[in-house]
Order: sequence, then structure tokens, then C-alpha cells
Amino acid sequence: MKTALLPLSALLAAAALAQEPAAPDPYLEAEAKKDAAKKALSDRLDADLAARAVSCADTNRFFVAKGVLADRVKGTVEVDAFTTGTLPGSICEFYFITLNSGHDYEAVFQTFAFASDLAKAFEFLGVPAGRSADYPEMRFWSAGERVAATASVDGAPPRPLGVFASDAASGATLDAQAFVYVGGTRLADGSLDVDSQGPGSIVPDYNEPQTLLDIPAKAPQGVVYGKTLVSTNAAFAAFLPAVVTFAPEKREAPLSPRRVADDKATFTGDGFLYAGLRAPDCGELLTKPGASPADLVKRLSERVRDEKRDVYLSFDWTPAVTLGALKNAATLLQTLDKDETGIRVDAPPAGFPYYQFILPDEEWRDREKRLSQPCELRFAKTEDGAVRATLVAIAEIWDGESLKPTLVPEEIPLASPADLPALLEEKTPRQLPVVLVFAPSSLAWSELAPWLEPVLAGYPGIRLFLD
Repeated sequence: MKTALLPLSALLAAAALAQEPAAPDPYLEAEAKKDAAKKALSDRLDADLAARAVSCADTNRFFVAKGVLADRVKGTVEVDAFTTGTLPGSICEFYFITLNSGHDYEAVFQTFAFASDLAKAFEFLGVPAGRSADYPEMRFWSAGERVAATASVDGAPPRPLGVFASDAASGATLDAQAFVYVGGTRLADGSLDVDSQGPGSIVPDYNEPQTLLDIPAKAPQGVVYGKTLVSTNAAFAAFLPAVVTFAPEKREAPLSPRRVADDKATFTGDGFLYAGLRAPDCGELLTKPGASPADLVKRLSERVRDEKRDVYLSFDWTPAVTLGALKNAATLLQTLDKDETGIRVDAPPAGFPYYQFILPDEEWRDREKRLSQPCELRFAKTEDGAVRATLVAIAEIWDGESLKPTLVPEEIPLASPADLPALLEEKTPRQLPVVLVFAPSSLAWSELAPWLEPVLAGYPGIRLFLD
């Protein structure tokens, strides 16, 4: 059988098509433009760095690094940045990020500068590193000196960094937003975590544990996500040059030179042993043993209102304190630890749970109202004054028809606190880091503490219900 030959015209058309270049890929073209724009900005910063090395040679006044200029006379840190081009109305999780971030789709500004160089610049101005919020460690507040921040885009007058974001509900911009300098965390090799780990956050709008600056409010990512949007003030094309300027707060006498105050209160049952650093640079201690609850409230209010301090309170209690008295003290602290206008109860000292463990959601007493069934640790006193402990593991039995399971409790008498860790690991559903403790109000902390000590590290979500 003969094969039909294609007409010469068809062969010529096929050859012409084969020689035509492939249609350009819009995505690859866009990425190439981005790379070219970034290279142009980076080259400019290299040239600026060389020029600054000459014009800012006074190392007593200036700190210079690529994209970073700190000036002791002005009291500012200027960071060369560029716009990300993120559209207004997009979710905004970061005001400012590093180049390694990968979160430019939810940020307003980005920089070639290293976070470690920014940290050196703040240190050059005498601003100490603070502490990041760390929810697993029960540190619910970022601690650090206050810093104002502005941004100038493409030569325009500087504006507060907060105006480039808006509240999703009200539409209001966050003009007066201040930040706290936490300084990031040094890794084992001495490098800064922000430069190699996490989201490359310089300024987030939630409590990011790996960041250079943070916001002075309780803002867990899972709670505030989606509540802040890129505002219409940030309707910029991508890769416009910008300068973000940080100005640490200047505190004039008679105020302390530091805003952060690390104070301590120990509850004794009758009152509080209170100590607060009035002026950290000279180490002067203000102590008031045996302060009443009213004394403590008055003194802490003075610290916040009159001294304009951000008080981070370390709270613990003595062994003889009864659980009922401890709950009263914790209730008092909770009224002061409500928002950024009050005090900030810090992470608990070693060996103690976070103070709110004794202020649980009372609905959790009812097993039927719980979403899950953590183990219960129940205490009672015998007639001879001994403490009896029982672990209750609650199995959920589903019959395939009912919308709720049948709850089957298993009571396990405990002979020693040493028995607890293995039993909890075996009986706790899905390794839920919660234990519900039930105890008499009259029980002393010294009687309960040995049982909680082996549990605290693995079960930070301890909740104590008083009989």
C-alpha cells in the first residue's frame, strides 16, 4: 500500500511553524522583571553603602550596613526598603519583612538588609533586646522598649507605618500603632533566627515568636488572622524604593530611662511580697513586704500611670498558701492583666503553672459540655488529713447512631506522683496537653505541688477546679 504524499504547501507551512519561537510564558516574564528590579535595587544599595562609608565615617555617630543607617544624633534607624505591590484589601500579616521571607504576598514592605544588621543598629543606639511572645511557654506579651516607625515611599513624605494597614471590620487605619523592640533570638552559631528561620519578620501585625519587632498587645496569630488588611494607602506598584525609619522612644527625667519594668510579686496568703526595679540602670529596688491586695493594686497602677512603665510581673506564691486564697489573688491579677493599659503577667517561674490555671472555664466541670475529654486528676483529704489522689480517664464510646458518645470513666488510684507521667501518656487522648485538676479549696499548695511537678512540662494546659 502506497503512502500518500503531503502537498508541498503543507510541508512548507509545517516547516514555518517549527521555526516560529514559542509564545512567551507570562509567569516567567513577570518573574524575570521582578528579578531585574530586585537586582537594580540591590546594586543601588551597594553603591549607597560605598558612599555612606565615606559620608558617615564618624563611627561614634553612625552605624552603617547594607540598607541600614543608624544615627545617634537623630536617634533613628533608617532601613532602605521596597514595596511588595500587595493589593489593598489583601490580608496583611506583616508590615515589613526580610528578603528571605517568602511572605511578600501578605506584607507591605521588604528589604535587602539583614535583620542582624538592624539588631546591631538598635544596639548602637542603646536599645536593649526584649523578649518575644511565646505562647507555648506561657509568655503572652512581647516585652521591649517602644519604637515609632514611619515609611517614605518613592520620595513622598514619611507616614506612620500603621497607615498602610487597616482594620478589616471598621476600615480604620492603625495610625498610632507603636511597636516594641524584641530583638529576635540568637541561634547556637550566634546568628539571628529572623535571617534564617520563620517568616523573616521585621514588623508583624500579630505576636510572631521569631521577629525583630512586635506589637504591644496580645495578638495570637490564630485569633487575629484576617483582621488586618493592606489599606488603600498602600496602593503601590511593586519595587518602588522606600525608607522605613525607626525612632526608639526618648524618655526624659524624672521617668526611668527604660519603659520595660520587670517586677515580681509573691503571694503569701496574707499579702504580697513585692519588688520592682524602679531604675534598672542603677539597680535600685523598691520592696514592700506584706503588702495588702489594695497596696499592690495601688503600686502597680502608679508604675503604669505615673511612671509610664510597661510592667511585666513575675508571679508566684509560698507553699502554705491555700488554693482558695490563691484563686482570690489570681482573680485580682486578672483584673489588672486585661489589656495593654494595665500590667502584663509574665511567663511563670520554674515550677509554677501560669496564674490563670486556677481561673478555668467553669463549663468544663461538666463532661457533657467539653469538646474533648482530657484526664481528670482528683484530690480529696481523708479523715486523718492525708491527701488521696485519683486519675480519671474518660473513654468516648460511639455507637454509630447517636450524635454524642457515651462517656465511660475509669478511676485509677494513685500511690505516688511518679506514677502520673506514664499513666497520662497512656490515657490522654491524642496527646492533648491538658489535665483537669479537681481539689478542695482548703488544700495547701505544698500538698498539691508534688503531684503537679512531674506534669507541668508536658501538660501546660492544666486547669484547676476548686470544690
